[in-house]
Amino acid sequence: MLRLHTIALAIGAVVALCATQVRADGDDRGSAYLPFSWTGLYVGANAGIGWSDSGITDVDGFAASAAPGTVTRHSQEGFTAGGQGGYNRQSGPLVLGIEADFGYMGIGRSRLLTGSESDTRVGEDSGAYGDLTGRMGIAADRTLFYAKAGWGFFNGGEQFSTAAPFTVGTPRGVFSGWTLGGGIEHAIKGSWSVKLEYQHFDFGTEDFALAPGTFRFRDDLQVDTVKLGFNYKYDAHEESRPLK
Repeated sequence: MLRLHTIALAIGAVVALCATQVRADGDDRGSAYLPFSWTGLYVGANAGIGWSDSGITDVDGFAASAAPGTVTRHSQEGFTAGGQGGYNRQSGPLVLGIEADFGYMGIGRSRLLTGSESDTRVGEDSGAYGDLTGRMGIAADRTLFYAKAGWGFFNGGEQFSTAAPFTVGTPRGVFSGWTLGGGIEHAIKGSWSVKLEYQHFDFGTEDFALAPGTFRFRDDLQVDTVKLGFNYKYDAHEESRPLK
């Protein structure tokens, strides 16, 4: 319920803002004007909520009461925050672009390993994430509806703790996979725009083992995010204005 309420409030806020701006634009400009252009470089910031879905496979059967290959599943909600930058090129209503994001995902959590007879816990840490995506959208003057897809990474390491004298022997790597999402962006005034965006990350799998490598684990991580953000576009002279 918390997720649905958060999404509904964010969507309502952006729709209300867009509607207010459209009415204001209609009052201000005359019958002839140059349409707003999304072409140009931009930078911005965002914040939102992320929901992780993780499956950690006990490859060799470390847990005494579980067969090898048993999967421990867990999920976690947490905040996300970061920044983005990119470039758009508009031709008619079609807008193509490239965007890079970098930020933090607070999704760290561990849970009891399935089949464990001691307090053995597995999970992931919170950490930095980033992505590089292509964007394609359709512009309705100051409002842009877009989709994005590309590569993403997450550097939160795996968590493992137990009463037995084991340590993680394999160096913890960086999750790397793909991302897909979309959103709505609206130019408010001058160089500024506000956006609401959904994004799914499939960060792939990371393997780790216990020293001296006798017990192996495989961590499969996916995260969904809903973010509210803003952008500043550098070539503000492209904004809608009355024709002379």
